[in-house]
Amino acid sequence: MATTPILALPYPLDTDRVTDGDNAIRALAERLEAKMPRGNLAHIETQVVTSGIGVTPVQLTGLTTTVTVPANRLIRVSGLVTFGQPTGNGIANLDIYDGAASIQSVFISLSPTAPGVTYAPLFITRTLTPAAGGHNWRLVATCNVGTIATQNNAANRFAVLDVDDIGSTLA
Repeated sequence: MATTPILALPYPLDTDRVTDGDNAIRALAERLEAKMPRGNLAHIETQVVTSGIGVTPVQLTGLTTTVTVPANRLIRVSGLVTFGQPTGNGIANLDIYDGAASIQSVFISLSPTAPGVTYAPLFITRTLTPAAGGHNWRLVATCNVGTIATQNNAANRFAVLDVDDIGSTLA
């Protein structure tokens, strides 16, 4: 039995016995299944406002999920949150946490007065190969000066947390 050069998918050669065709097809199916993306593992949308976010990290209401990840998988964790109502000229930080540790951070400077930015959406994403097992991913926010609030309470404005399996890390 031979394999393709890129995905190492097995296929029978003309010298392989025809009676082993079922084994070849099974090997091909199992290899394909191991390589294919498994798609969305968690999707959360919320319109809950979290206010009073200051220097102490605050887990954003409703934007947490626990997912069990198999070994050797490439996972993408993404979030989108709109911040506003700054009480000072500060920096709004949005982090993805895996358990107690921040694994990605983005920020924007907000100002309570024009011409500064008073409202801003922040998008965050991290692609990683986590250890097999349960992972608690969540979105956490801070502000270094004053306080801010999430602004996800309009009919067309949601805060989002997504966890996607985008494929195998196996060669």
